[in-house]
Amino acid sequence: MMRSGKLLISLLYWVGILSSCTENNGAATVSIAADTPVQQATDTFVVEPEAQAGDLTELFTFHRKLNVQNMTFHVLGLGTMASGNYLIIKSSNDGQKFTSITGDKKGRIVQAYATDMDADKQMEIIISIKSPQDQKGTLIVHEIDSLNNQNKITLPELTTDFLEGYQGQDSFFVKGNKIIREFLVSTKDKGKTGKRTIEYVLKNNTLLPSAQGGKK
Repeated sequence: MMRSGKLLISLLYWVGILSSCTENNGAATVSIAADTPVQQATDTFVVEPEAQAGDLTELFTFHRKLNVQNMTFHVLGLGTMASGNYLIIKSSNDGQKFTSITGDKKGRIVQAYATDMDADKQMEIIISIKSPQDQKGTLIVHEIDSLNNQNKITLPELTTDFLEGYQGQDSFFVKGNKIIREFLVSTKDKGKTGKRTIEYVLKNNTLLPSAQGGKK
């Protein structure tokens, strides 16, 4: 109960500063101790000590808790389905300290993963985003080391060959040390669609397409 209360204070703290945080490699990074006092202000933002975690439900459009290698990550989405912010919270093993990363998102968060694709003992947090307008998908990826330094990794644009017949409806999932991307493509049969698959591997903090599936 003590840990959930401290996490609640951390979440509320972040809701208050999302719009004013500074940028660092495309995302703001702040480390805060769980027992850092939150100043109450009657004209801005008040923390109610008796508030429960369930009271935050309406603030977030997405939340997933990821437990891996004795670490805990929370991935949250704020705003609307079309735009807003994402928030990654990494908690220490004892639950006493939180390191947070936030940034902008365009679209809704579909899924989140924690993995070590390149086996360098630095975790990658992968957030899958889908646009509500055209259903095209993209990824937000942050690599976080043991000292809580982070690098933002960019999904490369589709090349001309990959874009041939592209119809959107992207889906992403992690399989082993690869990110698998699938999307619809048009076929020679009028009115029919197929599916194309791209596999990405991570090398030197760069996502590289390693294979392309044929039209199905």
